[in-house]
Amino acid sequence: MARCGDERVPAIVMGRGPTALGILRSLQLAGIPAYVACPPGDIVTHSRWYRPAPGNVPWDGQPGEQALAALRAMPLDRAVIIPGADDAALWLADLPSSDLGHRFLASTSSRDAQELLQDKAVFAGYLAAAHIPHPRTYRIACREDIDAIPFASMDRVFVKPVNSQRFSDVTGVKGLWVDRPEALRETWARLHAQGFSVMAQEYVPGPASEHFFVDGFRDRNGAYAGLFARRRLRMSPPDFGNSSCCHSVPLAILSEAVRHLRRLLDGLDYRGIFSAEFKRDPRDGVYRIIEVNTRAWT
Repeated sequence: MARCGDERVPAIVMGRGPTALGILRSLQLAGIPAYVACPPGDIVTHSRWYRPAPGNVPWDGQPGEQALAALRAMPLDRAVIIPGADDAALWLADLPSSDLGHRFLASTSSRDAQELLQDKAVFAGYLAAAHIPHPRTYRIACREDIDAIPFASMDRVFVKPVNSQRFSDVTGVKGLWVDRPEALRETWARLHAQGFSVMAQEYVPGPASEHFFVDGFRDRNGAYAGLFARRRLRMSPPDFGNSSCCHSVPLAILSEAVRHLRRLLDGLDYRGIFSAEFKRDPRDGVYRIIEVNTRAWT
């Protein structure tokens, strides 16, 4: 973290819920002064370390014009902004080139890289072109796309959103099971009517303990300042949830996964924090990449 004179440059946590709370706790453990921009009454406001973002312009942590107004009026010479959600990370990609970029710093990739990693359909297409192992994935733009999906040759199939943040906020889940083409058509029609873009993906078999994560940071020069590997033991909800228990594992057992991940991030000239999720396919032992978070996670 940068220093200004003898004082550490503060951080502004931009988020809500357990993710924002986890970021705040991590900053406090590191001795970094921090503020939080979040909705009133959010869980993070009950933390002993909570301090609202300073200034007379209210900011609930959402990106947009309100955020720009709050930053311009903020009585801070400099601060580092840390996003806790996908939309915040995408918004921050444009901040360095704005009139606020010299005051409010963000370790971020380009908007193109952020959009590719956040749009699950574009991400799947990029992985296929780069020959990086991943689950079979099919974007559904119309009913005819469903007819082209080889349903019978796949294991279990589920529907997942192109934009996971909005889907989760509205539906409360990350994915929906479909056990036959008719069910897929019905599910797609319902979600399409709600304005969601979705895709069908083959579910890599195996329990939660087959999920592995590689977390780290890639700097602006392409160096990896740190890599950390962990294995999921439990998740909640059981099918499409978040990790509720993990333990660290040696990077060496994920050497092939790390090689593919580095090739992916190097190709995008990615910069910043990341968490890549893999699932080991028991059918062939291959670690298939599921997604890459481009911001702090729960």
